[in-house]
Amino acid sequence: MMLLSVERGKELNALLCKIKDKLKKAWKEGSAFLPGNYGKTSYFRYRETCRIQEKMILLEGETSGKTAGMLSEIAEELSRNPLFREYEIIYAVEKKECALLRNFLRKQGMDGRIEVIGKDSVTYYKKLASAKYLVTDSAFVHIFTKREGQMYLNLSGCRFDWNEEEKKSEVNKDWNEQKGFFDADYILCPDETAMKHVINGYGLQNFAKGKIWITNVAEDDNKKLARILCENFILGETSSDITEYEIPYNGRKNVVLYLGGFEKNGLTSAGVNLLHTLDRTKYNYAVIFCVDTVQSRWESMEVLPEDVGRLGYFSCKCLTFSELWKYLFWRGFRNTSYGFIEHIIERMSLRGVERIMKHCRIDTAVQFSGYQDEMIGMMQRMPCRRIIYVHSDMEQESAVRENVRKDLLCRAYRAYDAVAVVTEGMIPPTERIAAYGRKEGERKAHIVLCQNVIDDKRIRLLGEKELRFDEVTVFNTEEETLREALQSPKKKFVSVGRFSVEKGHKRLIEAFERVHKEQPETCLFLVGGHGDLWKETVEQVHKSSCPDAVYLIRYMSNPYPLLKQCDFFVLSSLYEGFGLGLAEADVLGLPCFSANITGPRKFMVNHGGLLVENSEQGIYDGLKRCLAGSVPERLQIEYEQYNAEAIEQFESLL
Repeated sequence: MMLLSVERGKELNALLCKIKDKLKKAWKEGSAFLPGNYGKTSYFRYRETCRIQEKMILLEGETSGKTAGMLSEIAEELSRNPLFREYEIIYAVEKKECALLRNFLRKQGMDGRIEVIGKDSVTYYKKLASAKYLVTDSAFVHIFTKREGQMYLNLSGCRFDWNEEEKKSEVNKDWNEQKGFFDADYILCPDETAMKHVINGYGLQNFAKGKIWITNVAEDDNKKLARILCENFILGETSSDITEYEIPYNGRKNVVLYLGGFEKNGLTSAGVNLLHTLDRTKYNYAVIFCVDTVQSRWESMEVLPEDVGRLGYFSCKCLTFSELWKYLFWRGFRNTSYGFIEHIIERMSLRGVERIMKHCRIDTAVQFSGYQDEMIGMMQRMPCRRIIYVHSDMEQESAVRENVRKDLLCRAYRAYDAVAVVTEGMIPPTERIAAYGRKEGERKAHIVLCQNVIDDKRIRLLGEKELRFDEVTVFNTEEETLREALQSPKKKFVSVGRFSVEKGHKRLIEAFERVHKEQPETCLFLVGGHGDLWKETVEQVHKSSCPDAVYLIRYMSNPYPLLKQCDFFVLSSLYEGFGLGLAEADVLGLPCFSANITGPRKFMVNHGGLLVENSEQGIYDGLKRCLAGSVPERLQIEYEQYNAEAIEQFESLL
């Protein structure tokens, strides 16, 4: 009895520890919404409960800077002009500048007409959600979502000396400023040079719906400009001092793709290969991405073609305070019923898609990554054609990595217009997920085959470049030692894949240990990007029988020169959607083999590749066959024809 109590106590303690860990994670995820930022969560409640105040004008800006004088003149015009006597005027600035602005208004005799509020206050979010007229000289907070009936004038086009301003790079671009330009009904620019820089520098062409106002009022005549702007913007009058331009649109179909966080992995490579191979003169393409995710590795986006647009957004769970904690509880405790959260997911997704894509001109949205619950939900609810990709066995992903929610995926697969699987082997598990919880009469998922493009020309070109490691590259040994191993006459095996359980690195290392004992003149290179098993993998190598023969490399922006210096490529994954590394290795001239798993199976069979038993023993046999010269030197594949079929499949979805 005592033993039973002890065991029961251990179980209870383990459960409490698990709950504690889940709550810590939830606290971390929700920290951006905790008391200091409570107003952000209240914003979404105000948007849906407050009526738009037809006689309210919200001005937002800084108390200094090139456009500060213009905004002050607009405030004065509104406060003194009898035409606006019935309007409520709000002026929002940083909290630390409120006292300074109040003193200025008091000296000018305007303090009785203008209410000064601090940004990021609860009052600010209520006014932002309900004011009919919105004017800013930068951009509103990134959670801002313009409501039907609100009008937005953006003065940011006048902030810079555009004659000297070069096109902003991805690194120093203010992505929230880009959102401000997309959200705006009108963007004020001082001249056509400024207009050109705003449109080209922030990628507005073809995708933005707003209009540009160019004024011929003298730059130093802010009083006149303020009067004209107020009468035009608020009263709807026209003035010969303002010329209105449409943002250029070439009339082609607009296609937006979400590729994920641009981690160094096969999924990113597949998306980049597709974009490089497409005929980009047929449609307008843009990639949407989360700025928070890529801001520490902007160089990862340099792989995109220059003529593909970039639409950046900032992460935000578009939930009220009470909704947020229910959502985080559901995310943390996987056994919680989806019904508990379904209505909250619906609201969050609709708010999210309105926030970041409502004011973009989009005909087709492609959730190319197939991951990231929030983006799956948002793109599912876009008012356009919607495609979602499946790059892996999502049943296995849900069970092994717990990085997807099957109860969310099943509804998404049935809601999207098409579900694109990259290999035929992915069709059965995708069908099973789509059927999960499906009720009689509910729509079935439209599952289609859409093969990954293999950009063989680009792969060869990158393989010819000098071997370089990035500043953020991490090794398990000295770089010089690794380079010496690459240049040695030893037989070199290589595998590429994130340091995660499904990539099968553990069994590959164990199989290699056995081979190395028999043939010491061998070495193994494992190249990966993100993944939660890096430390464990380093430790496994350290404890192995051949720690000096296994080289681990975490993150390389261009791994192809390293692959080219190796002799054999190994795909040791427990499961895969396709296994793009096999094709990349073949393009670079490496014999390759794969574990006999669903994703790459048909590709390898169709093109004469080697499959081995899906086990450590199978991997060992494959390594031995490589050394014995009994692995096909090349796959039997014509990449030009293969890619033409893949592009045709993709374009048929659009």
